Amino acid sequence: MNWQEVCEHPILQNLPFKIELNKDGEIIMKAVQVNHSLYA
Repeated sequence: MNWQEVCEHPILQNLPFKIELNKDGEIIMKAVQVNHSLYA
């Protein structure tokens, strides 16, 4: 999966947490909410 596919995927939109892609195109989900990560 590439970043464009992630952005267009309906299930991955408006999540309450961050996601990232690793070098193999696998999704890494961060369980920390965005507000908490900004504080950290």
